[in-house]
This record gives sequence, structure tokens and C-alpha cells, in this order.
Amino acid sequence: MSTPLLKGGFQDLLATLPQPPAGDYLHGTPFVRALAHGSLSVELYAPSTSQLGRDIQQPHAQDELYIVQRGTSAFWL
Repeated sequence: MSTPLLKGGFQDLLATLPQPPAGDYLHGTPFVRALAHGSLSVELYAPSTSQLGRDIQQPHAQDELYIVQRGTSAFWL
């Protein structure tokens, strides 16, 4: 039997945040990977779950698609 790719629903994943501090996220990592296949990954990102409570991401190489589950968002291109 193969291992399922998806690790949980929205509420299940949100309950695991913040993850332990790592890299630039010294106050807790505000994302968790839900699915990975080849070069594609799907992550739940909830900046409000870290002690900083805000997004500190910097531009990075991998293309991203954002779906706002709750709240508001502003994107600059």
C-alpha cells in the first residue's frame, strides 16, 4: 500500500502551526507542507501563527500560487 500524498485537511494542518523555529523563522515556522510530488509542493502558510504575526517572506526562486483561505491579502507584481 502506498503512502497518501496529502497529509491532512485545512484545520488539521493549521493545528500543527507554528512548526519549530528554523532558518529565518526564529519565532516559529508559520508553514507546513501538505503535499509534495516532483517539483510541486503545496503548503499551508499562516503568518499569524508565528510570534511575529506577520509575513516575513522574501522573494524566492520557486513559482508560487496563493489561495487566501481566510482574511485578506494584497499582492504586488
